[in-house]
Amino acid sequence: MPPTPQCLFKVSTVHSSVEFDKIKTYKLRPYEVKSMSISEQKILSILIKKHGDDYAKMAMDIKINVHQKTPKQLKTRVRLYKKIQGMAE
Repeated sequence: MPPTPQCLFKVSTVHSSVEFDKIKTYKLRPYEVKSMSISEQKILSILIKKHGDDYAKMAMDIKINVHQKTPKQLKTRVRLYKKIQGMAE
């Protein structure tokens, strides 16, 4: 009769002694985009010339705003555009 199979690995129930008080917690900052394509810069410059800082009108202009960005998205992209162009607010 063949021998009964034995377990090759032992499962340990001992937990590591990591002190959770000493683990450092890091505050995560939101990811900040630092670049923009040339085509998007052209679109934003046209929107700024036509509508100024009225992001609601920019969002409604579907002939220029072909990607249908929302007013909030446009505001962040315009802020980055001005930062890249050296026109920071």
